[in-house]
Amino acid sequence: MTLPPRATVLAAALSLFSALASACSSDDGEAASTSSSAGPTTEPGSTSATDPTETTTSADSTGGTGAADTTGGADDSSTGTPPGARVVVGVGYGGMRVRSLDDGNTWQDYVQLRDAGGDDEDLLRGCTWGGGRFVAAGWRIFSSTDGVTWEEHDNPTGQWLGAVAHGNGMFLGVGGGGFCARSPDGVAWESCTDVTDGEDFEHVRSTLFFDGLFFTADEDGDVRSSPDGDVWSLVGNVGGGWIAEQGGEIVYLDQGAPAEFDGFRLRGSIERAPSGSEDFVGVYAAPNGNSVTDAKRFGFCEGFVD
Repeated sequence: MTLPPRATVLAAALSLFSALASACSSDDGEAASTSSSAGPTTEPGSTSATDPTETTTSADSTGGTGAADTTGGADDSSTGTPPGARVVVGVGYGGMRVRSLDDGNTWQDYVQLRDAGGDDEDLLRGCTWGGGRFVAAGWRIFSSTDGVTWEEHDNPTGQWLGAVAHGNGMFLGVGGGGFCARSPDGVAWESCTDVTDGEDFEHVRSTLFFDGLFFTADEDGDVRSSPDGDVWSLVGNVGGGWIAEQGGEIVYLDQGAPAEFDGFRLRGSIERAPSGSEDFVGVYAAPNGNSVTDAKRFGFCEGFVD
């Protein structure tokens, strides 16, 4: 074996020493930049855009009244800021509808279907708001963009709807015999899956939207959930047909409990109190022997009108 000349060996050694010294003097940021070229990195608690397991969570939710989806109809869903002025609507006997523009202090624009209504086909049992539209429902279904001018729509179930809610881009109502109706816009309605699977024609009294799901309760207190009304899953029993969301839980709450809003609560036809107070004061008496439906929490709803 022939060895290389001495000068060549020394030159190679000096070159290697210089390269090692240069590498040791590199800063950490440069090293991190070099390593990132091997593939995308993801910060703790975030998801890479290329990660096939990425999921999203719906921003739709329902307040404790069980009457309104507070984000589903907002135009500015990215900030959660609803457009326009708050309008509160009350519905009930005789097909009455009336609205308030000042947080329930005064009421105006009253309309009705008949005088002295009872538990009949003109009774509007619940209302909600979403997608820029109010919906009021019972045996009959009405919608309005402002709470003043109302349009009637076909009820595909042939039964009364006891409550209606909005979420996941749709309205959904439930009622007599567990029948279910839904609509993408509050105007065109179709039947959805019977909540109780047709068992003994059992009435479903209430519904609300919370955490990406519609929840219902039948007269026995059985609670079921569905994202869209296609398939209903039994999730528990609360002992009665009237439900509300409190602290992230679905609980029983009497039908006559006040409707709760930000800063005030409403009951009767019509009494108002500050939030947390029992000092209710009468602020409106519906004419012609009518009143807000007995299920007070579902007979009031709020929306936002430009």
